[in-house]
Amino acid sequence: MNKAKISLETLRKIKEEKLKPSPRWAFVAKKMALWTGLALTVLAVAVAGAVMIFVIKMSDFDYYDKFGESLPGFFLRSIPYFWLLLAVICISAAFVEFKHTNMGYKYRFNVIVIALLVVSVVLGGMMHFLGVGRDIDRLAFDRLPAFHRMLMNDRAESIWQNPERGLLAGQVIGINGVENLTLVDFDQHTWIIILPPVRPEIQEGVFIKTIGKQLDANTFAAVRIIPWNRNLMPSRPFHAKLTTLINNPLNHATSK
Repeated sequence: MNKAKISLETLRKIKEEKLKPSPRWAFVAKKMALWTGLALTVLAVAVAGAVMIFVIKMSDFDYYDKFGESLPGFFLRSIPYFWLLLAVICISAAFVEFKHTNMGYKYRFNVIVIALLVVSVVLGGMMHFLGVGRDIDRLAFDRLPAFHRMLMNDRAESIWQNPERGLLAGQVIGINGVENLTLVDFDQHTWIIILPPVRPEIQEGVFIKTIGKQLDANTFAAVRIIPWNRNLMPSRPFHAKLTTLINNPLNHATSK
């Protein structure tokens, strides 16, 4: 089929189907939507990466031998697979979005994926440095404890919930002088913790991990006390703004 026939066929199809050219603003809007979606998807990958860095960094690698695990096995169990899966899904979505942009056809698959990974890792590292990963972990614990235990940090809590093996963790609900304190573990069981001579400063309401020996059903003699990472209350404005937005979404929107 020569060019003349192609032109005639095209004109005939336009007339029959009453096709009209799309306005320029539609193309511009589509282009902006694609790039905005791509940016938001990469941002979601970065957030997931920040949480993964925080959770892995706060895992108890110094005590892995006390958990009866090898270092590689402990590392694999420390990975927050929910956030890893979320990152993989978002990277895949970002690839598809980029391929639909006006630049997508210029680059090969491996170049696009590597570029997306590099950008996501850099942004994720920056967000971790700014405390975003920590803030999201703390916010999830405060607002969605069941979700937090099931998908984010249940491994750590289950490992430390083992008084028979000398491992116990929970929240301090009372300071009983200088010799002991009262703790509620993650199964809501109340314990009297006998304190060691050398210990960090402990306040009521904080979470701690203890290494020691179970004396009876309600008493645990600690030889070492370790602060729980979630005691690191976010001091940066991100957490405050995020908490305000979740608590009062309508007021936040109205104020703008």
